[in-house]
Amino acid sequence: MIEQLNESAERLGRVVVIGANGFVGSSIVKHLAEKNIETLSIGRLEVDLLSEDSTEKLSSILKENDSVVIAAAKAPAKDFSMLLENLRMLRPIISSAHQVSLSHLIYISSDAVYSDSMEPLVEESETNPISLHGIMHKTRELIIKSQIVDELQIPLFIARPTLIYGLNDPHNGYGPNRFLRQALNNEKISIFGKGEELRDHVSIDDVGRLISEAVCHRSSGILNIASGKTISFRAIAEKIVFLTNPSIEITETPRAGEMPHNGFRPFDIKSTTDYFPNFEYMDISEGLRKLVHDKRYSN
Repeated sequence: MIEQLNESAERLGRVVVIGANGFVGSSIVKHLAEKNIETLSIGRLEVDLLSEDSTEKLSSILKENDSVVIAAAKAPAKDFSMLLENLRMLRPIISSAHQVSLSHLIYISSDAVYSDSMEPLVEESETNPISLHGIMHKTRELIIKSQIVDELQIPLFIARPTLIYGLNDPHNGYGPNRFLRQALNNEKISIFGKGEELRDHVSIDDVGRLISEAVCHRSSGILNIASGKTISFRAIAEKIVFLTNPSIEITETPRAGEMPHNGFRPFDIKSTTDYFPNFEYMDISEGLRKLVHDKRYSN
C-alpha cells in the first residue's frame, strides 16, 4: 500500500540524488528539474560511497529535511564481491541519516527481488530471489528498513522497476538497448532461442517521471514500475528492424540453459493506477520510436 504524505510539491524541500550520473539517477534528476524542484546531484566524484571518508563527506553535504534518493549501485551484481560492495555502499548513507534529520528516503530497487511466478506480480508477491542481483537489492531493502526507517521513523519509498530501455543505457542488456545498437551498426540482431519469452519493458523516461512524482508526493511504500504489458523479444527485434533497416537479419542463438523466469514475467499495475492516477506508461511501440529517434540524433 502506498501512502501519499504530500498533496503537492509545494511543501517539498531539497532533493538529494545519490548516484545522479547513472542511467536511472540522471533521469530522476532531469524530471525533478522539469518540475523546478531544488535538486542536488551527487556522483562518485562528489562522494565515493566505498571510500574511507565517504561518511564525513556525505554528512557534511546533507541538510535537515532533505529528501534522499538512493540510485547508486554497481549493477547488475554478478558475483559475491560485487554484492558485498553494494552492501558496503550503504554504510555512509546509514551513518549520515543518523547525523542529519531527513524527511524522506527513496530507494531504487529492482523487480529481481521477486520469486518466479506465472501469475502477474504485485507489490505483495513473494520476494525470495535466486539471482545475486536480486539478493543484493532485497538485502539492501531490508538493511535500509532496519537501520534507518525503523530506528529513525523516516518514510521510505521503494521503487522496483522491471527491464528498462532508453538512451544512455550503460549495460547493453539483452533486449531493446542491445538490439538497437546492433541494428544501427548494421549487425545481425541475435535472439536467444526463438525469442519467445514474454517480458515487460519500461522506458527510462517513465521510470524517472514516476519516481519524481513519488518524491513530490513524499510517497511511502513499495511500487513496481512496469507497463503492465508483455511482449516477446522477437517482436521487439522485429519492431527495431522496421524502425531502422528492413534488411537487418534476426538470427536465433541456441540457449545455454532454461529461459529466465520460465519465459513469462507479467505485472499487475493496479497500484500505479490507484495512487498515481494521472500517470500513464508509454506504449513500447511509441517508446521504441522515441529511442530510435533519440539515438540517431544523439550521435
